[in-house]
Amino acid sequence: MNDSHPGAVSPEEMLAYIDGEAPPRVVEHLRSCPDCMAAAREYARVQRRLQVSLQRFDCPSPQRLGDYELDILAPEERTAVAGHVVECPRCTDELRTLRDFLALEIAAPPIGPLERARRLIAALVVPAPGAAHARLRGAADTATQTYRAGDVTISVHTGPGARRGRGGIEGLAWRESGDTEGLAGTGVTCIAEGGEARRTEINELGNFTFDDVASGTARLEVSLGDHIVVIEGVRIGC
Repeated sequence: MNDSHPGAVSPEEMLAYIDGEAPPRVVEHLRSCPDCMAAAREYARVQRRLQVSLQRFDCPSPQRLGDYELDILAPEERTAVAGHVVECPRCTDELRTLRDFLALEIAAPPIGPLERARRLIAALVVPAPGAAHARLRGAADTATQTYRAGDVTISVHTGPGARRGRGGIEGLAWRESGDTEGLAGTGVTCIAEGGEARRTEINELGNFTFDDVASGTARLEVSLGDHIVVIEGVRIGC
């Protein structure tokens, strides 16, 4: 890498920056060096692509799982999917999320046509890379899900909080074009089950976080211009 700035960072230090673990020297250099920041974004983009491509290569597609839940598969296909779900915690978790989402849709109060046009319900696709840290997680990680609305993909990872009955959310958003910088500054609202609302913004690498969120089922709303991308049924500490 050609870098005219003194103290150029190494690839390992760039990965540490992506993971949120870089020392202040590296953070300061990247923020002042457009070349190194561009390289760090490219590392993050490649990691996301690898992580998505390596996830669940032998699992049923989200469409097939949806057909299974709606009981519209042929008997032999339904038997095969049922056998897989019993052995796969990821697919079990995805089915649970789908059922929660369908229940929320049934119970949701009606909204006006203008508001409906502005709200895009994000579809669950596959369990995803490790949210804000953009690292590969093990097969046992079922607290991470990936959602898509239009050309925007959002990975959400939930974990325990510092206090009992609380949890945290780490998010990573990107466009299918690979652009995360264009999402920087985008507002994200987390609405907990009891109505508690928190707001943050997506940073230059596509990350966002919420700490100390009440356990239960939360809703995320991502403001994208004239539309709001809605992620329902995010389970925290459940």
